[in-house]
Amino acid sequence: MNIKHSELLESIFFLVTKRNLLKLAIVLPLFLTGFFQEPSYSRDKSSKKKDNIEKNIIGASKTDTFLYRQIGVNYLCRARLADIEFPKALGVSSATFADIISQKHGGLVQEIPDQKLTPKQLYMSAEVQIVEGAMRVCPNEIPEDTKKKFQDFLKKSKSKK
Repeated sequence: MNIKHSELLESIFFLVTKRNLLKLAIVLPLFLTGFFQEPSYSRDKSSKKKDNIEKNIIGASKTDTFLYRQIGVNYLCRARLADIEFPKALGVSSATFADIISQKHGGLVQEIPDQKLTPKQLYMSAEVQIVEGAMRVCPNEIPEDTKKKFQDFLKKSKSKK
């Protein structure tokens, strides 16, 4: 079935009533963009472009990591207020923190120069930072066993230095 673009538009407008005009005004641009844009999976992904992108990646600064940590803390506290289980809330907020640094900064953090962190390293770091922040912002939403584990972690970290 070969339908011309103009025939398609005519048939769409024929079906439109005044009641549905607003819906069409919202949906039609979204519908038509699919016809005019090349799918992302078919775009050229040559190694030259990839090399240029990787050269332009800048590690997350202290300001960046502070922002991402605050986003994670905010999510954790709000999720707990909404009665979401602590492990799930912490998991999602930690994964979000790790994903942002991985995707936006290629796993690089300026505080650790010349080392790309793995997703697991980013996730583990996020958990510690988010729990620390949440203990300040919403301490009543953090389970007691988690608070104790965090305090033990801090003691171990200080004794290693």
